Amino acid sequence: MKTKKLWAMVTMLLVVGLLSGALGCKAPASSPTPAAKPAPATTPAATPKPPASPIVLKFSIWSPPAQVYSASNIWYLDEVEKRTGGRIKFERFFAESLAPQKDHLFAVEKKMADVASAMPSNTPAELPLAQVGALPGIWQDLWPALMAWRDLYKEVPEMGQELAKHNARFLSVAAGTPWSLLSKKPVKSIADLKGLKVRVTGTVASLLKELGAVPVSIQASETYTALERGTVDAAVSAAPALTGYGWHEVAKYHWNVSLGGGLFLILVNVNAWNAIPADLQKIMEDVAKEHPEAYHRIYQVEGEGKALDDMIKAGVTRTEPSAADNAAIAEVASKLLWKSWIDEQEKKGLPAQKVLDKFRELVKKYEPLSPFKKK
Repeated sequence: MKTKKLWAMVTMLLVVGLLSGALGCKAPASSPTPAAKPAPATTPAATPKPPASPIVLKFSIWSPPAQVYSASNIWYLDEVEKRTGGRIKFERFFAESLAPQKDHLFAVEKKMADVASAMPSNTPAELPLAQVGALPGIWQDLWPALMAWRDLYKEVPEMGQELAKHNARFLSVAAGTPWSLLSKKPVKSIADLKGLKVRVTGTVASLLKELGAVPVSIQASETYTALERGTVDAAVSAAPALTGYGWHEVAKYHWNVSLGGGLFLILVNVNAWNAIPADLQKIMEDVAKEHPEAYHRIYQVEGEGKALDDMIKAGVTRTEPSAADNAAIAEVASKLLWKSWIDEQEKKGLPAQKVLDKFRELVKKYEPLSPFKKK
């Protein structure tokens, strides 16, 4: 009996011990879950640089935008804009909307215009040597004249020096074809010029005076009204200008004589030029090298032919000059105008003879090279 009680106590103690051990043992701690790594910081996308603002140059010209003279100048502007990828833009002012024709040199000088098409015959006191471009009897075809005109400014320093006095720089060429006469009265010979009031500018005015006409100085934009009212009897200019301004609507007689022509300048303000990066300056100069050929094609080949056709369609009677009249005009031009111009400039200490000789030499050089020369 005692033995059974003893085994019962031992068994109970063993059970209690096992239960105590089980309750006292801690479960192994679980490994902590690693914290999530923060996402790498994103680098903000680079903000694209805005395109550089174009250099905007104000361009002034006296002719309306639809006129062929404007088209010949517009070719240069368009090509520069295209080849610079729009880094240069021209703000265009036509028909004297920025400055009068006679003031284009001064508009460039004062930077009212950055670039302008200027007629030297409007400023003979300021650009005395540039008057060589308007002396009659030196050239007949436009391309050789334009090439010679361009080279004259490269090879004769005095040409650029007189521009520099007015804060201007040669940029490219411009011109009109040899000037002829459109009148309200029939003119068939030099004899018919006597007493005729003729709108004309530059050295051609002196030529016409010597031939018996009465020169009248009127701006191109005022000439239509002057013809209509009888203030003048006739006007002299290149054929595309005669029709471009509509003068053939009120003057119905065309004497297709060559009275000389006007070589003009596309000028740029010196400060505006210096602010243009060198790579863009080079493009502008490269385009200027090609400009004479494009100018001739637009103005003389296409423009003059159309102008003469327009005159016929408008009922204008055309008369060709006689050989005797052509010879007489050439003689007066060379013996009177060339000499008087040289004498006047040489008295001022200007190298007029050198300029004239060089210009004639360059014209002769380019005449046989013209891509428009008839085969």
